[in-house]
Amino acid sequence: MNSTVKDEIWLMPLAKVVATFQTLSQVATDNGQQCAPQAVREWMKSYEQAPIVREFFVKRKEHLETLTKNALSALKRQDAEKAEEVTKRFCLSLKTWDRVAQPIQLIRQGEGTTDPETERVFEMSRDFSLSLNNEHGETGLAAEVVEMQRLVFKEAGRLDQHLEQDEKALAQMLRQQKEMQQQMERTPHVSPFSGRIGVARRTVVEVTDEHIRVGSRTIHPDKVTGLRWGGIQYGMGSYYDIWVAGKGQELHVQIRRRKIYEEMVQCLWEGCGMRIATEIYHEVGEGRN
Repeated sequence: MNSTVKDEIWLMPLAKVVATFQTLSQVATDNGQQCAPQAVREWMKSYEQAPIVREFFVKRKEHLETLTKNALSALKRQDAEKAEEVTKRFCLSLKTWDRVAQPIQLIRQGEGTTDPETERVFEMSRDFSLSLNNEHGETGLAAEVVEMQRLVFKEAGRLDQHLEQDEKALAQMLRQQKEMQQQMERTPHVSPFSGRIGVARRTVVEVTDEHIRVGSRTIHPDKVTGLRWGGIQYGMGSYYDIWVAGKGQELHVQIRRRKIYEEMVQCLWEGCGMRIATEIYHEVGEGRN
């Protein structure tokens, strides 16, 4: 194509420019299966370096980063509904990014290389899916992101291999969560516990399906990651301690009356202990520490 044709192309809206180069890259590489002719690769360089394309990539990456921060911030505030809504917007935005990036990916796939811009967006989006699962326990949302990533990065061979491993691991976790949920549904609900401890019995302690409360501090039973309890006997009396660990927080109770202690431990075991034990069983079975 001569310079006049080039000039005409860059006068078109971005959507038409992308469509033109997408068709060109698909035909020239047989959808990434062969290296494109030198003339086509030169044309693709002009596409990569075009101001309209570079500006799109910069703004879209900034938008994707903002969405990841907003979703993770919502999870820290325990606003799961907002986090889900922002995560879906992230997936749609990533799909839009791919429409512009795909012609470049096809040319690079035919050459056996990976586009640096694609690698940067891949790393950012994969960090997001890992954070959703590993730091916030949102395996379902992480699986949605990975599903979109596999669609977006399928032309980036070695990157897609990482995503295939992620997808398999998340699918296994979701199966285990479903099994645990079914087991919990067959298990009777927590027997509510409520009592007062401490000086003048001023500290309220409660265990319900909705929360574990010690004074003004609470943890949702589903967020509990560990339980410890034990007693110390001295002279004519005893102290009984219970620790409830969640993500980034811990509740501690010290009780003098054995009956209250035993009732609270029983409720905690029903509400959290069996779930935690089941999770540990699955992790040991998988060879994880």
